[in-house]
Amino acid sequence: MKKRKLGLSTKTFIVLVSLSAVFLIVTILMQTALFESFYSRAKKQEIDKALTFVITGITESEDELQSLCDFAADYYSVCILITDENMSTVAKAEGAIGCELLRLPTNMLRTLYENAKKNGGTFVRETDSEHPEPPDGAQKDDHGGKQDHRKNNLLKVNVLTSDSGTDRVIFVNGVTTPFRIMKDSLKVQLSVLSVVMLILSVILSLIYSKQLSRPIIEMNNEADKLAQGDFDVHFEQSSGSRELDELGEKLNHAAAELSKVDALRTELIANVSHDLRTPLTLITGYSEMMRDLPGENTAENLNVIIEESKRLSQIVNDVLDISKYQSGTIKPVKERFCITDEILSIKERISAFTSANGYTFNFDYEEKAFVFADRTAISRVLYNLVTNAVNYTDSDSKDIDIVQTVSDDTVKIEVIDHGKGISQDELPYVFDRYYRSNDTHVRSVLGSGLGLSIVKSILTAHDAHFGVISSPGNGSDFWFTLDASKN
Repeated sequence: MKKRKLGLSTKTFIVLVSLSAVFLIVTILMQTALFESFYSRAKKQEIDKALTFVITGITESEDELQSLCDFAADYYSVCILITDENMSTVAKAEGAIGCELLRLPTNMLRTLYENAKKNGGTFVRETDSEHPEPPDGAQKDDHGGKQDHRKNNLLKVNVLTSDSGTDRVIFVNGVTTPFRIMKDSLKVQLSVLSVVMLILSVILSLIYSKQLSRPIIEMNNEADKLAQGDFDVHFEQSSGSRELDELGEKLNHAAAELSKVDALRTELIANVSHDLRTPLTLITGYSEMMRDLPGENTAENLNVIIEESKRLSQIVNDVLDISKYQSGTIKPVKERFCITDEILSIKERISAFTSANGYTFNFDYEEKAFVFADRTAISRVLYNLVTNAVNYTDSDSKDIDIVQTVSDDTVKIEVIDHGKGISQDELPYVFDRYYRSNDTHVRSVLGSGLGLSIVKSILTAHDAHFGVISSPGNGSDFWFTLDASKN
């Protein structure tokens, strides 16, 4: 049993919701599991900055020292104590709750001072307090309860010795871990935020996935119609997405082209059927006449059957050759030959069939030109272009001009008729496999009606440049170029 695949809308919804969930999970982990680590590192940096600030701005005036301590303690949220070497307070400030510095006994401060002296003037002490209930007399919180002392205290000591030999001792203390109530509050906020964000992400994902998949689903439905041969389809170009709008535009163009090809294919079938029916009718009619009527088994009747058989064979061969050239089955076998002689030969051969109808051929060239190409294939190109000119030449002017021009190592051949010409709308399609002009023309036994498509296939295989210049009432100029061969 074939496994059912998820639709684009469902996949988009799952991806967007998954990304939102992952983002929320990472955010919660960062703010809970790693919050304490980040807070501790940041707080230690604040304590270092406060100590540096006091050391840099310390003065001899006690009033200035007190102002300095008050500002630093409030700004960096730390506790600061400045004493002399006898542990007499010079200045102090408490800018954070939970500091133990200002409650330390004098003997403890003296011990810290002595440790700093022994350590070159600095000392650091970090304590981990895990008391669920603080000792009696501890500071209360704003709600009358005892503060949570589950915290780490970082205490830094720095001894400054003046020129007179007296010491000033700077103590800076701060809490490096957040209070439990802060962490609990953060968890609650993140939980509420996660629920809200998850609900919003689900809603937005549903809306966005439907908006994204709707034009694609509509295009898919129209493509199904196109695959079933319904060319009257329209792919929307108002999705709001540049890529989808461009895709819709290209699919509309493809549908229009397929519609043209289908119409041309239908016309080709009708035209080829007509072309095949004519020789078959003649062959059948003359054969039955020769069988049923005495004395009709003549050379003239046999010649009609033979000529129509050749014409029938030519039509079939032309259709097959187009397919072979376009599929690459036939490869050009190139050789050096005189294209001027080929044109003269074709001119004489076609003149023998058309001179009785008043057609004249004018070949204009200055010198013989040589090219390196497939001689048989290029001869067929020339023959098809000339017979096409015969078929579409106006009855009032049956002159056909063939012009050969050599310039810049290139040979250009032009076959010019003076017929009704081709409209600008039809010009891009004259070399198409299924093309037949809407204009009426003189029907000739020459050619199968597929000549220009064969011309295109052969010249494309030679990487040659070719085209047509035409306008209504001014005839048509079919041309192609080949590289000249001088050696």
